[in-house]
Amino acid sequence: MNALMTMSYIVEVDQQHLVQANVGSMEFIIKILADALSNPDTHQSEGFHAYEIVVGLTNLAGNGHNRKYAVAKGAVDAFVKMMKVGDENEQEVAANAVWVMTADDTKDKIRQTNGLMDVLQALKDSRTEAVRQAAERAYLKLQITQVYQKFGGSPVAPKTGKCEYKERCKRFVASLNIPDAFFDHQFDLCYCTTCHTQRGDRLYYTRGQPPKDYGLPMGWCRFALGLPPKAKVHNVFEKWHRAFHGTKKDAVVKILEGGELLMPGDVAFGGEKIKEREGHFKDDWKPGGFDTKKIFVSPSIRYAGHNAYATPNRYEDKPSGQVCIARVAFQVFIRPNSYEAGEQTIGETNQIDPKFSNQEIEWSTKERGGTILQGLIVKVEGTSMDP
Repeated sequence: MNALMTMSYIVEVDQQHLVQANVGSMEFIIKILADALSNPDTHQSEGFHAYEIVVGLTNLAGNGHNRKYAVAKGAVDAFVKMMKVGDENEQEVAANAVWVMTADDTKDKIRQTNGLMDVLQALKDSRTEAVRQAAERAYLKLQITQVYQKFGGSPVAPKTGKCEYKERCKRFVASLNIPDAFFDHQFDLCYCTTCHTQRGDRLYYTRGQPPKDYGLPMGWCRFALGLPPKAKVHNVFEKWHRAFHGTKKDAVVKILEGGELLMPGDVAFGGEKIKEREGHFKDDWKPGGFDTKKIFVSPSIRYAGHNAYATPNRYEDKPSGQVCIARVAFQVFIRPNSYEAGEQTIGETNQIDPKFSNQEIEWSTKERGGTILQGLIVKVEGTSMDP
């Protein structure tokens, strides 16, 4: 069982379908999950926390046999209990597990799970964005009545009208006065819950050589950028990894004019010398051995999009009359073997992203030219200033 759980964590997303567990192992995992949830003080059993068990089961559900067996043996009942009694992190991964396990061959049985739709409906009003998004995804997927098949079986919702969230993000980008020549709008993509569900996308994908996982920027909207010739020369879509870099809205045009991410000490287009941002580590205030003269990115927008990097800005969306909080970041290609994966530096004690360890969620490189800007991504939400 330990070996199976370890395998579920280390296998890249695009290889998860190859990991088929035996019946005995799946039964044992589901049993220890139920046992863990029956322990109100620790939520642990056999040395595993319920959170870890659910993430492992979710990863194993990338294999169709594992998914159907887990649903048949009552895993979703345990997920419902976890959404009711767990903390915010547990609620999120449990809702995500329901979402991943919902397919054409499991949907009817999952829908019949006692209390599932009620708890998802309740969590759609959660104050925590990650929980709210996870519940909305699962609820919407279970509500789909007409689906077609995409890439071997992912259910996809029928197309609806214009996405209002994407339109709001467009209006914010227009307010930044960015010359349109920087963009290649045919590849714009919205990652709101509805658009994501309509496409039948996953939450994480594997890209590059060697393969590396990254998370889709859920809740954001991407405005694709024109790529330089070297992107084609180096075949970056096939060979390079994907990552995100949060920034200030006032820096967007300067970065686009320079054509790449820079590091402290560099001189940007127009002559401005790049400095460490206020509140970030500097030469006279940093942990021993930490090098601030690097470019920092992350495979998770949940890290790169934190307030420490993607500075929140008040934005008045005039057509809707709403005062919003807007953030900006870049989606980038990054050359494999050019960067190091390191520990988070924002002081977070809880796991930031269910897919990525806090010890490896911050990537850094000293290689100029080792990143290529793929898209400007923006997020426009309510008036909360929370990360």
